[in-house]
Amino acid sequence: MYKLETHLHVAGTSPCAQTEEKLIAEIYKKEGYNGIVYTSHYNSFLCGYYGFKNFGGYNDNFLRHFETLKKECSAFGIDVFFGMEFMPDETSYYEPTPMNAEFLIFGATEEILKDGETLLKKGVKYTKDYCSERDFLFGQAHPFRDMITYRRPEFLDCAEAINGNPRQQSHNDKARVYAEQNGLILTAGSDFHEPQDCLAGVYLESEVKTGRELVCELKKRRHTLFFNG
Repeated sequence: MYKLETHLHVAGTSPCAQTEEKLIAEIYKKEGYNGIVYTSHYNSFLCGYYGFKNFGGYNDNFLRHFETLKKECSAFGIDVFFGMEFMPDETSYYEPTPMNAEFLIFGATEEILKDGETLLKKGVKYTKDYCSERDFLFGQAHPFRDMITYRRPEFLDCAEAINGNPRQQSHNDKARVYAEQNGLILTAGSDFHEPQDCLAGVYLESEVKTGRELVCELKKRRHTLFFNG
């Protein structure tokens, strides 16, 4: 079995994240994880929040933190996969939009950052099609959290049935029913921001070493969700 974290944020990429890469590596080694999907927030608002004048600087920062996490975790034999918690402008909390939602992208490569600004502007359906063409998985994070008002399962491959963030009301019972009823791949993740948040994830049947292998394993639907909260 391969113990995987599917939802994790790093300080310096997500304002709500309080934990740097070295400590993350130490925590996840102690808890016996084999892999982590890097899913820091990716949205238009944060480009300006961190003082970048354009997406070039924003993307460089996003990628730099991924590489740092990967380096720190490699010292403990923990694999790190590239991903993101993606929030397009049309469902942004920071825009006057009636619908709010965030999405997890699995199996992506760093090349997605070149198209990041376009994807944020084009929205959910465009990004789902983009991911499908490249065999990435596009899923909704915490679809029943109190602030979430957008749910379109026809644009999803998967949904987060368990979100372990202890400071949010994610209504995981509703999320699981929603995912099952709509035939989506179920995922579980800690939504890690602070040192005590290492609580959830999935057990894969087989070891994975690349994003493509991760996608293939999740598509088999043989993984087990877990939550220790």
